[in-house]
Amino acid sequence: MQYKRLFLVGDAAHIFPPTGAKGLNVAVNDAKILSQAFVDYYETDSMDKLDKYTETCLPHVWQIQKFAMYMTSLLHNFNQTEEDEENNEKFQLDQQMQKAQRKMFQQSYDLQRHVAQMIAH
Repeated sequence: MQYKRLFLVGDAAHIFPPTGAKGLNVAVNDAKILSQAFVDYYETDSMDKLDKYTETCLPHVWQIQKFAMYMTSLLHNFNQTEEDEENNEKFQLDQQMQKAQRKMFQQSYDLQRHVAQMIAH
């Protein structure tokens, strides 16, 4: 997310699939962390927070990436391609896994609560 004194935020640094609906939230969080690091630099003349910008942002970015991937696998219907037809067993397995995942989500209050907590972060 940074190279020397070049700092990137939002989609310039990372891109999330739209099924997670978190791209703007993460971009704002990046900007908040970077702005606080700049304030610290101008108040204390210390580069510590600027140097740790990527290190500070990445745990949250990876957490949201995991959430977005989960939501994509839960909500997105994958169409069978020519390559899938050649490997029909794997495609059928993926479809059955997705059905099981959706059913588990519908029936599990704990899983719904966990996803809601991931949304809040």
